[in-house]
Parts: sequence; C-alpha cells; structure tokens
Amino acid sequence: MESQALKTVANAMKKILLLALALGLTVVSCSRGFVVKAFNNSGEDLVIVSYDGERVPHEFSVAARASVDVQFSNQLSINHTKGEWKYDLVRTDQRYHYNRAGGLRVQDIQIDTDGAIYLLLPKTKKTVKQFPPQPDGYPIRPK
Repeated sequence: MESQALKTVANAMKKILLLALALGLTVVSCSRGFVVKAFNNSGEDLVIVSYDGERVPHEFSVAARASVDVQFSNQLSINHTKGEWKYDLVRTDQRYHYNRAGGLRVQDIQIDTDGAIYLLLPKTKKTVKQFPPQPDGYPIRPK
C-alpha cells in the first residue's frame, strides 16, 4: 500500500514538473526580440555596429539604398568612408513598431546623407524622401 502511495506521489510530481517546463517554454517562446530595420540613404555602403546586453559589438553591413535588420541597442555606431557616427538611440512608442512572425518587434529607421536617423512609418519598403512627423528625440543626429 505504501509503495502505491509513493508511486502516486512520484507520478503527480512528474506531471507538475512537466507542466512547469511547458509553461517555461511558453514564456520563453513568447518573449519578443526588438530590431530596427535600417534603410541606408547615405549614398555609400555602411557598417552598423550595435551592442548586446553584454556590450559585445555586432556588425551589420548594408549597401547604399538597401536595408538591414539590426539588433536594437541604446548605443549605435555607423562606420562610413569619412569616419564614424555615434548615437544614443531612443525606443519610441508603439505607433512606430510592428510585429513579424515569431514575435519579433520591428521599428523602421532611415539613415540619411548627413548621418541623421529618422523614424519611418511601420512596414516601410524602401528609402523615402518625405518623412512622417517625428516624435520627440527624432531625428537623431550623430554625436
């Protein structure tokens, strides 16, 4: 009888453990990454450098008039033919974000010839000449 009780308790603990693991996986799979889709309107090829939570730099090359997804970072630097532009990025409100498959959040930006970074409307397809109204803090100018 005691052996049956131990088996019942062991089975119940296994079920609780499996449920906890399933909940943990659900929370992890629902967590959202955040990227900026950077449109290069600088007239030259660029290398965009963002930093992860450990301050490790990650480089993203982008040809002139093309775009690239860049991991969001509060600090960003852009290498160009004449040097380097440095920025402190500001995450904007939800109006400028959109979702992609897998829960990825995206904010579209454009880098212009003087290094200024402008916000674009969500789901922009190419560089633009007319910018939407810019919220406080935008456009961001290089330091």
